[in-house]
Amino acid sequence: MVLLETFGELKKFFQPSKVIIDNIIHKMHYRWTTMLFIACCTLVSLNQFFGTPIECITNKETKPYSEKFINTYCWIQSTFSIITSWNKTIGIEIPYPGIDNNLDDKQVVYHAYYQWVGILLFIQGLTFYLPHSLWKRKESGRIGKLKMDLDKILFDKEYERNKQLKILANYFIDNRKQSNHCYLNWFILVEILQFANIIIQIRLINKFLGGYFHQYGPDVYHFLMNYNDGMINPMIRVFPRVTKCTFRMFGASGTLEKHDTLCILSINILNEKIYICIWFWLYLLTIITGLSLIYRMAIYFLNQLRTKRIEKQISDFNDCINHYDIDFIIQHLNKDQWFTLNLLLKNIDPINGYELLSMMKEILHEKQMIIGNGGKILIPN
Repeated sequence: MVLLETFGELKKFFQPSKVIIDNIIHKMHYRWTTMLFIACCTLVSLNQFFGTPIECITNKETKPYSEKFINTYCWIQSTFSIITSWNKTIGIEIPYPGIDNNLDDKQVVYHAYYQWVGILLFIQGLTFYLPHSLWKRKESGRIGKLKMDLDKILFDKEYERNKQLKILANYFIDNRKQSNHCYLNWFILVEILQFANIIIQIRLINKFLGGYFHQYGPDVYHFLMNYNDGMINPMIRVFPRVTKCTFRMFGASGTLEKHDTLCILSINILNEKIYICIWFWLYLLTIITGLSLIYRMAIYFLNQLRTKRIEKQISDFNDCINHYDIDFIIQHLNKDQWFTLNLLLKNIDPINGYELLSMMKEILHEKQMIIGNGGKILIPN
Protein backbone atom coordinates (compact mmCIF):
# COMPACT_ATOMS: atom_id res chain seq x y z
CA MET A 1 0.00 0.00 0.00
CA VAL A 2 2.82 2.39 0.89
CA LEU A 3 4.55 1.55 -2.41
CA LEU A 4 1.37 2.28 -4.39
CA GLU A 5 0.95 5.60 -2.59
CA THR A 6 4.57 6.50 -3.40
CA PHE A 7 4.09 5.79 -7.10
CA GLY A 8 0.82 7.73 -6.96
CA GLU A 9 2.66 10.82 -5.70
CA LEU A 10 5.35 10.38 -8.37
CA LYS A 11 2.64 10.14 -11.02
CA LYS A 12 1.20 13.48 -9.90
CA PHE A 13 4.69 15.00 -9.98
CA PHE A 14 5.18 14.04 -13.63
CA GLN A 15 1.68 14.79 -14.90
CA PRO A 16 1.69 16.97 -18.06
CA SER A 17 1.11 20.67 -17.49
CA LYS A 18 -2.01 22.28 -18.95
CA VAL A 19 0.17 25.06 -20.36
CA ILE A 20 2.98 24.15 -22.77
CA ILE A 21 6.10 26.21 -22.03
CA ASP A 22 8.77 24.05 -23.69
CA ASN A 23 9.24 21.38 -26.36
CA ILE A 24 9.61 17.62 -26.72
CA ILE A 25 13.40 17.76 -26.15
CA HIS A 26 12.87 19.40 -22.76
CA LYS A 27 10.34 16.71 -21.85
CA MET A 28 12.84 14.00 -22.77
CA HIS A 29 15.15 15.49 -20.13
CA TYR A 30 12.98 16.50 -17.19
CA ARG A 31 10.18 13.96 -17.60
CA TRP A 32 11.31 10.81 -19.40
CA THR A 33 14.94 10.75 -18.21
CA THR A 34 14.04 11.71 -14.65
CA MET A 35 11.36 9.00 -14.62
CA LEU A 36 13.87 6.47 -15.99
CA PHE A 37 16.43 7.21 -13.27
CA ILE A 38 13.84 7.29 -10.47
CA ALA A 39 12.32 3.99 -11.68
CA CYS A 40 15.79 2.37 -11.81
CA CYS A 41 16.57 3.76 -8.35
CA THR A 42 13.35 2.24 -7.03
CA LEU A 43 14.12 -1.19 -8.53
CA VAL A 44 17.66 -1.22 -7.13
CA SER A 45 16.51 -0.04 -3.70
CA LEU A 46 13.75 -2.66 -3.50
CA ASN A 47 16.24 -5.38 -4.43
CA GLN A 48 18.79 -4.05 -1.95
CA PHE A 49 16.48 -3.72 1.05
CA PHE A 50 13.92 -6.46 0.41
CA GLY A 51 15.91 -8.95 -1.67
CA THR A 52 19.25 -10.67 -1.28
CA PRO A 53 21.76 -8.41 -3.08
CA ILE A 54 24.80 -10.41 -1.90
CA GLU A 55 25.22 -13.97 -0.70
CA CYS A 56 28.63 -15.26 0.33
CA ILE A 57 29.59 -18.92 0.46
CA THR A 58 30.62 -20.29 3.85
CA ASN A 59 33.05 -23.15 4.39
CA LYS A 60 34.63 -24.91 7.36
CA GLU A 61 37.00 -21.98 7.91
CA THR A 62 34.20 -19.43 8.02
CA LYS A 63 31.71 -21.73 9.77
CA PRO A 64 32.14 -20.03 13.19
CA TYR A 65 30.75 -16.84 11.69
CA SER A 66 27.13 -16.50 10.73
CA GLU A 67 26.17 -16.21 7.07
CA LYS A 68 24.49 -12.87 7.76
CA PHE A 69 27.68 -11.55 9.35
CA ILE A 70 29.81 -12.50 6.33
CA ASN A 71 27.26 -11.10 3.86
CA THR A 72 27.05 -7.80 5.72
CA TYR A 73 30.81 -7.50 6.09
CA CYS A 74 31.52 -8.18 2.41
CA TRP A 75 28.73 -5.82 1.33
CA ILE A 76 30.11 -2.97 3.43
CA GLN A 77 33.82 -3.58 2.80
CA SER A 78 33.32 -4.32 -0.94
CA THR A 79 34.35 -7.39 -2.92
CA PHE A 80 37.01 -7.76 -5.60
CA SER A 81 37.95 -9.55 -8.81
CA ILE A 82 41.38 -10.60 -10.08
CA ILE A 83 42.17 -8.79 -13.33
CA THR A 84 44.68 -11.37 -14.62
CA SER A 85 41.95 -14.03 -14.68
CA TRP A 86 39.90 -12.23 -17.35
CA ASN A 87 42.06 -13.68 -20.14
CA LYS A 88 42.06 -17.24 -18.82
CA THR A 89 39.88 -20.10 -20.05
CA ILE A 90 36.70 -20.66 -18.04
CA GLY A 91 36.32 -24.24 -16.82
CA ILE A 92 39.98 -25.08 -17.39
CA GLU A 93 42.10 -22.39 -15.76
CA ILE A 94 39.45 -20.55 -13.75
CA PRO A 95 35.96 -21.38 -12.46
CA TYR A 96 34.49 -17.97 -13.31
CA PRO A 97 35.70 -14.64 -14.81
CA GLY A 98 37.51 -12.64 -12.14
CA ILE A 99 38.02 -15.62 -9.81
CA ASP A 100 41.49 -17.17 -9.44
CA ASN A 101 43.46 -18.95 -6.71
CA ASN A 102 46.81 -17.75 -8.03
CA LEU A 103 47.84 -15.14 -5.50
CA ASP A 104 51.25 -14.48 -7.00
CA ASP A 105 51.60 -10.97 -8.36
CA LYS A 106 47.85 -10.64 -8.85
CA GLN A 107 46.09 -7.45 -9.86
CA VAL A 108 42.91 -6.73 -7.97
CA VAL A 109 39.97 -4.47 -8.82
CA TYR A 110 37.54 -3.68 -5.99
CA HIS A 111 33.79 -3.34 -6.49
CA ALA A 112 32.35 -0.79 -4.11
CA TYR A 113 29.94 0.93 -6.51
CA TYR A 114 26.96 -1.37 -5.84
CA GLN A 115 26.40 0.22 -2.42
CA TRP A 116 25.85 3.61 -4.07
CA VAL A 117 23.94 2.75 -7.25
CA GLY A 118 20.50 3.61 -5.85
CA ILE A 119 21.66 6.91 -4.33
CA LEU A 120 23.52 7.97 -7.48
CA LEU A 121 20.55 7.13 -9.72
CA PHE A 122 18.26 9.24 -7.54
CA ILE A 123 20.62 12.24 -7.53
CA GLN A 124 21.13 11.99 -11.29
CA GLY A 125 17.38 11.89 -11.82
CA LEU A 126 17.08 15.18 -9.93
CA THR A 127 19.83 16.82 -12.01
CA PHE A 128 17.81 16.22 -15.18
CA TYR A 129 14.86 18.03 -13.61
CA LEU A 130 16.80 21.07 -12.35
CA PRO A 131 17.11 22.94 -15.70
CA HIS A 132 13.35 22.64 -16.19
CA SER A 133 12.78 23.91 -12.66
CA LEU A 134 14.91 26.96 -13.48
CA TRP A 135 12.95 27.57 -16.69
CA LYS A 136 9.61 27.30 -14.87
CA ARG A 137 10.77 29.91 -12.40
CA LYS A 138 11.93 32.30 -15.11
CA GLU A 139 8.84 31.70 -17.26
CA SER A 140 6.67 32.51 -14.22
CA GLY A 141 3.35 31.72 -15.88
CA ARG A 142 3.75 34.19 -18.74
CA ILE A 143 2.19 31.97 -21.41
CA GLY A 144 -0.66 30.95 -19.11
CA LYS A 145 -1.54 34.61 -18.55
CA LEU A 146 -1.46 35.38 -22.28
CA LYS A 147 -3.50 32.29 -23.08
CA MET A 148 -6.27 33.60 -20.82
CA ASP A 149 -9.49 31.60 -21.35
CA LEU A 150 -9.30 31.18 -25.11
CA ASP A 151 -9.48 27.39 -24.84
CA LYS A 152 -12.66 27.65 -22.75
CA ILE A 153 -14.55 30.18 -24.86
CA LEU A 154 -17.10 28.58 -27.16
CA PHE A 155 -16.89 29.56 -30.81
CA ASP A 156 -20.47 30.85 -30.75
CA LYS A 157 -19.30 33.59 -28.37
CA GLU A 158 -17.68 35.42 -31.26
CA TYR A 159 -17.56 38.85 -29.67
CA GLU A 160 -15.85 37.68 -26.47
CA ARG A 161 -13.34 35.58 -28.40
CA ASN A 162 -12.46 38.38 -30.81
CA LYS A 163 -12.07 40.78 -27.91
CA GLN A 164 -9.44 38.58 -26.25
CA LEU A 165 -7.65 37.96 -29.56
CA LYS A 166 -7.55 41.71 -30.19
CA ILE A 167 -5.99 42.23 -26.74
CA LEU A 168 -3.32 39.65 -27.57
CA ALA A 169 -2.62 41.15 -31.00
CA ASN A 170 -2.19 44.63 -29.51
CA TYR A 171 0.03 43.19 -26.77
CA PHE A 172 2.48 41.79 -29.30
CA ILE A 173 2.47 44.90 -31.50
CA ASP A 174 2.60 47.51 -28.74
CA ASN A 175 5.31 45.79 -26.67
CA ARG A 176 7.79 45.05 -29.46
CA LYS A 177 10.32 47.69 -28.46
CA GLN A 178 10.01 47.05 -24.72
CA SER A 179 11.00 43.38 -24.89
CA ASN A 180 14.65 42.82 -23.96
CA HIS A 181 15.23 39.29 -25.33
CA CYS A 182 15.62 37.81 -21.81
CA TYR A 183 12.76 35.35 -22.28
CA LEU A 184 14.32 33.59 -25.27
CA ASN A 185 17.84 33.90 -23.88
CA TRP A 186 16.84 32.11 -20.68
CA PHE A 187 15.29 29.31 -22.74
CA ILE A 188 18.51 28.89 -24.73
CA LEU A 189 20.54 28.94 -21.50
CA VAL A 190 18.37 26.13 -20.12
CA GLU A 191 18.98 24.08 -23.28
CA ILE A 192 22.73 24.63 -22.92
CA LEU A 193 22.48 23.51 -19.27
CA GLN A 194 20.62 20.38 -20.36
CA PHE A 195 23.34 19.50 -22.86
CA ALA A 196 26.11 20.21 -20.33
CA ASN A 197 24.32 18.16 -17.68
CA ILE A 198 24.02 15.07 -19.85
CA ILE A 199 27.74 15.22 -20.71
CA ILE A 200 28.58 15.57 -17.01
CA GLN A 201 26.34 12.63 -16.07
CA ILE A 202 27.90 10.36 -18.69
CA ARG A 203 31.40 11.22 -17.45
CA LEU A 204 30.28 10.73 -13.84
CA ILE A 205 28.88 7.26 -14.57
CA ASN A 206 32.05 6.35 -16.45
CA LYS A 207 34.14 7.36 -13.43
CA PHE A 208 31.73 5.57 -11.09
CA LEU A 209 32.06 2.30 -13.04
CA GLY A 210 35.84 2.43 -13.25
CA GLY A 211 36.09 3.81 -16.79
CA TYR A 212 34.04 1.07 -18.46
CA PHE A 213 30.83 2.99 -19.23
CA HIS A 214 31.92 4.78 -22.44
CA GLN A 215 32.46 1.47 -24.26
CA TYR A 216 29.79 -0.46 -22.37
CA GLY A 217 27.09 -0.17 -25.05
CA PRO A 218 29.29 -1.04 -28.07
CA ASP A 219 30.95 -3.89 -26.16
CA VAL A 220 27.61 -5.44 -25.17
CA TYR A 221 26.27 -5.05 -28.72
CA HIS A 222 29.38 -6.69 -30.18
CA PHE A 223 29.12 -9.54 -27.67
CA LEU A 224 25.46 -10.22 -28.44
CA MET A 225 26.00 -10.07 -32.21
CA ASN A 226 29.19 -12.20 -32.23
CA TYR A 227 28.71 -14.53 -29.27
CA ASN A 228 30.78 -17.69 -28.99
CA ASP A 229 31.74 -19.96 -26.10
CA GLY A 230 35.15 -18.39 -25.63
CA MET A 231 33.95 -14.80 -25.24
CA ILE A 232 33.59 -13.14 -21.85
CA ASN A 233 30.38 -11.20 -21.39
CA PRO A 234 31.36 -7.50 -21.02
CA MET A 235 28.42 -7.03 -18.67
CA ILE A 236 30.02 -9.54 -16.30
CA ARG A 237 33.33 -7.70 -16.51
CA VAL A 238 31.69 -4.43 -15.41
CA PHE A 239 29.08 -6.03 -13.13
CA PRO A 240 30.56 -9.35 -11.94
CA ARG A 241 28.06 -11.80 -10.53
CA VAL A 242 30.66 -13.79 -8.60
CA THR A 243 33.45 -12.01 -6.69
CA LYS A 244 35.89 -12.66 -3.86
CA CYS A 245 35.88 -11.21 -0.38
CA THR A 246 38.63 -11.26 2.24
CA PHE A 247 38.06 -10.62 5.93
CA ARG A 248 40.38 -10.96 8.89
CA MET A 249 39.51 -12.04 12.42
CA PHE A 250 41.38 -13.15 15.52
CA GLY A 251 41.46 -16.92 15.92
CA ALA A 252 41.19 -19.01 19.08
CA SER A 253 44.93 -18.64 19.75
CA GLY A 254 44.80 -14.87 19.36
CA THR A 255 46.54 -14.84 15.98
CA LEU A 256 45.15 -12.86 13.06
CA GLU A 257 43.43 -15.15 10.58
CA LYS A 258 42.66 -14.34 6.94
CA HIS A 259 39.55 -15.80 5.35
CA ASP A 260 38.64 -15.81 1.64
CA THR A 261 35.12 -16.44 0.44
CA LEU A 262 33.20 -16.28 -2.80
CA CYS A 263 30.23 -13.94 -3.01
CA ILE A 264 27.31 -13.98 -5.44
CA LEU A 265 26.19 -10.43 -6.31
CA SER A 266 22.67 -11.08 -7.53
CA ILE A 267 22.03 -7.33 -7.56
CA ASN A 268 24.44 -7.03 -10.50
CA ILE A 269 22.05 -9.01 -12.70
CA LEU A 270 19.74 -6.04 -12.31
CA ASN A 271 22.50 -3.42 -12.51
CA GLU A 272 23.87 -4.68 -15.82
CA LYS A 273 20.42 -4.41 -17.46
CA ILE A 274 19.78 -0.99 -15.96
CA TYR A 275 23.04 0.50 -17.17
CA ILE A 276 22.77 -0.87 -20.70
CA CYS A 277 19.38 0.86 -20.96
CA ILE A 278 20.86 4.04 -19.47
CA TRP A 279 23.81 3.91 -21.90
CA PHE A 280 21.64 3.78 -25.02
CA TRP A 281 19.22 6.38 -23.69
CA LEU A 282 21.87 8.90 -22.60
CA TYR A 283 23.85 8.69 -25.84
CA LEU A 284 20.66 8.98 -27.90
CA LEU A 285 19.61 11.95 -25.79
CA THR A 286 23.04 13.54 -26.23
CA ILE A 287 22.76 13.39 -30.02
CA ILE A 288 19.18 14.68 -30.07
CA THR A 289 19.95 17.50 -27.62
CA GLY A 290 23.06 18.51 -29.56
CA LEU A 291 21.13 18.68 -32.84
CA SER A 292 18.33 20.60 -31.12
CA LEU A 293 20.84 23.12 -29.80
CA ILE A 294 22.29 23.62 -33.29
CA TYR A 295 18.77 24.15 -34.64
CA ARG A 296 18.06 26.63 -31.83
CA MET A 297 21.14 28.66 -32.77
CA ALA A 298 20.11 28.61 -36.44
CA ILE A 299 16.57 29.73 -35.66
CA TYR A 300 17.97 32.48 -33.43
CA PHE A 301 19.91 34.04 -36.30
CA LEU A 302 17.78 33.17 -39.35
CA ASN A 303 14.49 35.01 -39.82
CA GLN A 304 13.36 32.49 -42.47
CA LEU A 305 13.40 29.64 -39.95
CA ARG A 306 11.38 31.68 -37.47
CA THR A 307 8.79 32.30 -40.19
CA LYS A 308 8.62 28.60 -41.09
CA ARG A 309 8.18 27.73 -37.43
CA ILE A 310 5.10 29.94 -37.14
CA GLU A 311 3.75 28.55 -40.43
CA LYS A 312 4.00 25.05 -39.00
CA GLN A 313 1.92 26.06 -35.97
CA ILE A 314 -1.03 27.00 -38.20
CA SER A 315 -0.36 24.60 -41.09
CA ASP A 316 -4.09 23.87 -41.47
CA PHE A 317 -4.67 27.51 -42.43
CA ASN A 318 -1.75 28.14 -44.78
CA ASP A 319 -4.23 28.64 -47.62
CA CYS A 320 -5.88 31.48 -45.67
CA ILE A 321 -2.75 33.34 -44.60
CA ASN A 322 0.26 33.02 -46.90
CA HIS A 323 4.00 32.89 -46.29
CA TYR A 324 4.51 36.57 -47.11
CA ASP A 325 1.93 37.69 -44.55
CA ILE A 326 3.57 35.63 -41.80
CA ASP A 327 7.02 36.82 -42.86
CA PHE A 328 5.73 40.41 -42.73
CA ILE A 329 4.57 39.87 -39.13
CA ILE A 330 7.80 38.16 -38.04
CA GLN A 331 9.92 40.96 -39.50
CA HIS A 332 8.16 43.39 -37.18
CA LEU A 333 8.68 41.26 -34.06
CA ASN A 334 11.97 40.90 -32.26
CA LYS A 335 13.28 37.44 -31.29
CA ASP A 336 11.81 37.56 -27.81
CA GLN A 337 8.32 38.40 -29.07
CA TRP A 338 8.58 35.76 -31.78
CA PHE A 339 9.44 33.12 -29.17
CA THR A 340 6.52 34.18 -26.98
CA LEU A 341 4.17 34.02 -29.98
CA ASN A 342 5.51 30.59 -30.93
CA LEU A 343 4.82 29.21 -27.44
CA LEU A 344 1.40 30.83 -27.32
CA LEU A 345 0.38 29.22 -30.62
CA LYS A 346 1.16 25.82 -29.08
CA ASN A 347 -1.42 26.50 -26.38
CA ILE A 348 -4.37 27.81 -28.37
CA ASP A 349 -6.60 26.33 -31.04
CA PRO A 350 -5.19 26.67 -34.60
CA ILE A 351 -8.27 28.69 -35.57
CA ASN A 352 -7.53 31.17 -32.80
CA GLY A 353 -3.89 31.18 -33.88
CA TYR A 354 -4.83 31.99 -37.45
CA GLU A 355 -7.17 34.80 -36.39
CA LEU A 356 -4.55 36.21 -34.01
CA LEU A 357 -2.00 36.44 -36.82
CA SER A 358 -4.60 37.99 -39.12
CA MET A 359 -5.35 40.67 -36.53
CA MET A 360 -1.64 41.34 -36.02
CA LYS A 361 -1.21 41.77 -39.77
CA GLU A 362 -4.12 44.23 -39.93
CA ILE A 363 -2.82 46.28 -36.99
CA LEU A 364 0.67 46.47 -38.53
CA HIS A 365 -0.75 47.59 -41.87
CA GLU A 366 -2.83 50.26 -40.12
CA LYS A 367 0.23 51.55 -38.27
CA GLN A 368 2.19 51.70 -41.52
CA MET A 369 -0.57 53.70 -43.15
CA ILE A 370 -0.51 56.14 -40.23
CA ILE A 371 3.24 56.59 -40.54
CA GLY A 372 2.88 57.20 -44.26
CA ASN A 373 3.05 55.49 -47.60
CA GLY A 374 5.99 53.14 -47.77
CA GLY A 375 6.88 53.78 -44.12
CA LYS A 376 8.14 50.93 -42.00
CA ILE A 377 8.14 50.27 -38.30
CA LEU A 378 11.75 49.62 -37.51
CA ILE A 379 12.29 47.10 -34.74
CA PRO A 380 15.77 46.04 -33.60
CA ASN A 381 16.60 42.36 -33.98
